[in-house]
Amino acid sequence: MKRNIEREKEIINLIVDNWTLMSIATKFNITKQRVYQIVKRNDISIWEKIRSNKKTIHQNILNDIDNNIEYKDIIKKYNLPQRKLSDSFKSIQNESLNTFIMNKRNNEIITQFIKGNTAKMITNKTEPILISPTHLTSVDSIYKINTKNNVRRYPQIINRHKGGLFESKDVIKLIKNKRDKKNWTFKQIAEELNKLGYKTITGKEYSYNNTYQKYLSIKQKKKIVI
Repeated sequence: MKRNIEREKEIINLIVDNWTLMSIATKFNITKQRVYQIVKRNDISIWEKIRSNKKTIHQNILNDIDNNIEYKDIIKKYNLPQRKLSDSFKSIQNESLNTFIMNKRNNEIITQFIKGNTAKMITNKTEPILISPTHLTSVDSIYKINTKNNVRRYPQIINRHKGGLFESKDVIKLIKNKRDKKNWTFKQIAEELNKLGYKTITGKEYSYNNTYQKYLSIKQKKKIVI
């Protein structure tokens, strides 16, 4: 078969421009195998070229994610079918693009929760890292992610049902001393705790009621858990 030198040159140029074998075959109305033969005859390592291209795309996508570009915009940027782009990313990362971004979103949700944001507050946030690949708008979804990862905003509350005190030793000592030795009211004790910057284990200010309850626990000599 007579070689079409000009066509071969154009095919090689398209390979360099990252065209796939199938897209080239379609352009010239020839088989994919025929394109591969031409590439091989011209001593071009098509697999190395493909691998290099995937590595470049992978790194570019990581940069896009770091720059807070949303998943849907990343898909548009590379002008590739979603499945194809995800598979290309997976060949380097060992997990699909969707899974990779979803895990980053879930980790950020956990971080936000630990910092004190409520599930409702998190669902209302619109930072790219929190809404990509999908924006979770249900508080149950937020709780599910945290529970799955054994995350609690206030881990010391886990065994509250077993009884005992979970405040710091300094807080317990202050409540006991001010009440027993100074005869302070529970309102005064609460005000003193708040003045000194202490918070309850749920991050709230002390009040008459919770200070009173802590004192009762102290008097009942329950086990102190720090």
